[in-house]
Amino acid sequence: MKKSLSTKFMLWLLCVSILPVLILFYLYIKSLYSFYDERTRISAGSEVEKASYQINSAFQEVDELLTSLIFSQYDNKYCIQSIAGMESEDTEITDIQRLRNYREFIYICSNLIRNNRYVEGVYLFNESGYTYSYTKAKEYYLEQGYRDSSWYRTMKAEDLYQLVTFWESPNKRVAGKNILEIRPVADEKGRKTAYIAVVCSEKLFREITSDTVLDPEMLILDSKGKVLYRIMGQMELSGKELRQIRNMDNGVVSVPSGGYIFHTLDVNGWKLVSRYGVDELDELYDKNIKNLLFMLLVCTISILLSSIAINKSIIAPIVRLSTAMLEVPESEITLIPAFEKREDEIGILYHKFHLMIARINELIEEQYVNEIKLLKEKLNGLMSQINSHFLFNTLENINSLAELEGNERIARMSKSLGDMLHYSIAFEKAEETLAAEMENIQKYVRIQEIRFENDIRVISRISEPLLHCRVLKFILQPLVENAIEHGLVDEMDDWWIQIEAEKHQEKLMIRVENPGVKVCKEELERIRQQLSYEKFQEGQTQKNWMKQNQSIGLENIQRRIQLMYGRAYGLEIDARQQGGLCVTLRLPLKAEEDRCILI
Repeated sequence: MKKSLSTKFMLWLLCVSILPVLILFYLYIKSLYSFYDERTRISAGSEVEKASYQINSAFQEVDELLTSLIFSQYDNKYCIQSIAGMESEDTEITDIQRLRNYREFIYICSNLIRNNRYVEGVYLFNESGYTYSYTKAKEYYLEQGYRDSSWYRTMKAEDLYQLVTFWESPNKRVAGKNILEIRPVADEKGRKTAYIAVVCSEKLFREITSDTVLDPEMLILDSKGKVLYRIMGQMELSGKELRQIRNMDNGVVSVPSGGYIFHTLDVNGWKLVSRYGVDELDELYDKNIKNLLFMLLVCTISILLSSIAINKSIIAPIVRLSTAMLEVPESEITLIPAFEKREDEIGILYHKFHLMIARINELIEEQYVNEIKLLKEKLNGLMSQINSHFLFNTLENINSLAELEGNERIARMSKSLGDMLHYSIAFEKAEETLAAEMENIQKYVRIQEIRFENDIRVISRISEPLLHCRVLKFILQPLVENAIEHGLVDEMDDWWIQIEAEKHQEKLMIRVENPGVKVCKEELERIRQQLSYEKFQEGQTQKNWMKQNQSIGLENIQRRIQLMYGRAYGLEIDARQQGGLCVTLRLPLKAEEDRCILI
């Protein structure tokens, strides 16, 4: 018992103290991680947006440069358009003229791209097949087999105004990928006569790495989700992540270790994708775990100390009290006086437990006394049963003789009396239905009508369901007898007795009223006193009440009810204002199938 209660208390204390700490710590960690993740995501998004702006600005700068090249003038003419016109298929050009064109081309290109950070060379592809080129340092050999290149075929087939693409130079001294931006060159009639292309270095993308705080992983995707260029790192995206990026212009794709930030560029619908991580939170996580373990240790020590103190002041007295309760039937109880003298709830429990034991002993003694009285009542009933059988047989003989001689009054009286005796012989049953009691009352009243040569009207106000309730046998006959003997005999008017029954708070209330002389308060109080439970407990017998004939029947009913059902039930007597009495029986509400067999 002690171990069980202590264990339950310890588990309860753990739930109350440690579980809230764990829950609060979990919520704190979750909130902190969410905060850092959100801040990191915002910072990463800002950096990607900034990088996208830098790339877009670089492409815009290259685009403006290309426009400047196409519309640059030399000797009051558009140099690039003039060269393209001279190199058309239907025009013959001399070597001297081509040399002059080359000089003009180099002059214009060198002036325009000299200070540009990204453009490394310019190429002019003409209808004649002759290519003019200018590079800052390295030769890219863009002109080699250009008619079979993918970018040239795309420009020709799709008739594009502008094309931006990645390209790898056949020159092994040029490492990595380059960016090409190509535009057609048209004459005055709008006919395309040549294509001009600028070669941009990787600086266009590499320069953004110096200012970013993102993870060292970044790449360029085309509109279909294909990797075009890895700016840095070896980031790999799953098919699901690629689909999510492809379906949105800008946004974030979250993954357990961070996420991918992407932004759509102004060129070809390309997307700049970078990864951000939350690895910096690992150190914070380890620190918080250590704090949690320290808090749990402090809580555990506090709980142990608290449990020892509470066990000594609360649990131990309760365990001893429960042990004493288990020993109640077998041995005499011995409690520690120190606990009983306490003024808190523990002291109240010990004090009330002593009172309860005293009350239990009193009730046990009372139950023994009631059982002895009940056995005596049964013995008296069994002894009188022999006389009842003899009287019943004699009354049957009288009834037969009266019928033979034609004396109807004697026959009716002996018949009713015989039925009543037959009703009383069944001593094995202590209860009958209220309907059977009412039928017995009618037979008793017929005898009294012959005796007093006056009609007695029995007014029954009992509902049909209550007629099936079970009540003690002969519970109403003494009341009706008292009503006739002490109430109606002095009445000159109509003789009547009213019997009413109702259900009240799960009890059966039966009231018997009759007219008669007014009863004074002293007499009414004396009868009530004689019917009290205290008088009943004093063991006064019927011999002491022979002089109070009216109280004998009432006392008999009171004794029978309380012996059978307990102190909560019994009868009450009140005086009617018009004269006479009203006796109320308070009985348990028992259906017909609920049997109470007299043992």
